Amino acid sequence: SGLVHASVSGRAVKDPTFGLDALWIPPEEKDQAVANGYTVVDPSTVMATHVNQILTGQSRQLLGQDEVQKLLDTLQTSAPQLVGAVTKTLSLQTITQVLQNLLDEAVPVRDFRRIIEALSAVAHRTQDAGELTELVRPALGGLIVQKLCGIREQLKIITLDGELEQLLVASVRADPTGAYPLDPALSQRILTALGEAARPLLSDGTTFAVVTTPLVRRPLFQLLRQHLPDVTVLSFYEIPDSRQVQVVAVVGRGNEQGV
Repeated sequence: SGLVHASVSGRAVKDPTFGLDALWIPPEEKDQAVANGYTVVDPSTVMATHVNQILTGQSRQLLGQDEVQKLLDTLQTSAPQLVGAVTKTLSLQTITQVLQNLLDEAVPVRDFRRIIEALSAVAHRTQDAGELTELVRPALGGLIVQKLCGIREQLKIITLDGELEQLLVASVRADPTGAYPLDPALSQRILTALGEAARPLLSDGTTFAVVTTPLVRRPLFQLLRQHLPDVTVLSFYEIPDSRQVQVVAVVGRGNEQGV
């Protein structure tokens, strides 16, 4: 947890979920580990986390162009002009890729009409599926946040401090089309810091999101997905104005996380 003041015996491993050093310990060592400042996660929670990661990773494969065409055909019966406008501008492949991108981050796609309406509003700006996905996400922000913490619950968030965020923005702008636009050394420090901040929240089942600027949101998600797959990454524009927010941690240069 970063506050360990005495060690316990156990088998050293690398936690594949959080990307941090961890220990497998006997059940009888649990109380002592907690007393010594460790974050302790039971085996069933570890297994559930990995199963959820696998299912989320496979979801995009269940929605192909045939399935999307059927959804469009169904929507066309009630909104023919909407479907006609979108399909005139965007290919079936692009629409499918946008939906798959949303599923990659466990964004609900059941409100298909809302997604198509959002695409219709931004389709004139780009044909790139990745850019389109980022442009439609704010229209789905209410659904995303509701899935995280219900209708009325406060949204807990981890943010990046201004200096760190500007470093990330500069890194993305220097290589906007790169597969991994974030500086490798900086990326590793961010992973460690966010892992330390997120681990206790994940271990006790606290729902939260990492929130950043729109330009950085997607690259930050791509950075975290292999090490913190259960962490939701939002842009500030995706949080409804009516939603109460509590900042539970700020990760930045020179703070206790070491970034």
